[in-house]
Amino acid sequence: MNFRRVVQTVCFVLLMPLLSAGQAATNTPAGRQLAGWLSAYDSTNWDAYLKFLNAKFVVQPGRGFQDPAFRERSGGFDLKKIEVETPTKVTALIQERATDGFSRLTLEVEPGEPHRILKLDVNLIERPPEFALPHMSDNQLIAALRKRLDNEAAADRFAGAVLVAKEGKPIFAQARLVRP
Repeated sequence: MNFRRVVQTVCFVLLMPLLSAGQAATNTPAGRQLAGWLSAYDSTNWDAYLKFLNAKFVVQPGRGFQDPAFRERSGGFDLKKIEVETPTKVTALIQERATDGFSRLTLEVEPGEPHRILKLDVNLIERPPEFALPHMSDNQLIAALRKRLDNEAAADRFAGAVLVAKEGKPIFAQARLVRP
């Protein structure tokens, strides 16, 4: 495997997702509920999200989706692609905003009004080939890494040191401290 590709792959774990949100959910009952859930989950108003859960779910989702710390760690989700959609079920690819992680989300709703959510399953998957990471020059990689480190440290999500070497020679070395 190409050494540059290995370095890029490792560093992208720390880098902000570079791809923009893919597509919007369509106007089916399942698509509307998916759009509503993503909007509520990604908002900064956790109380409004909990109200959404109580109003729109038949059975509450797993504990992870009721934990604001999990939301903070993931940074929320970007909808990348609707894979399959019917009036009562939607399967989509989503990406965590704070990491490089992709998941397959399946959401099912009641067939009749008010189309409450029956099931929300989210499973981690490998990055789909259609969303391959872009190739970057060394300078682009270092600039993106520096920006990501600054953002993560400012949000108190990273404190530590990063060293990136190419052919055995350091090309980037920086540390970030915990804010007092």
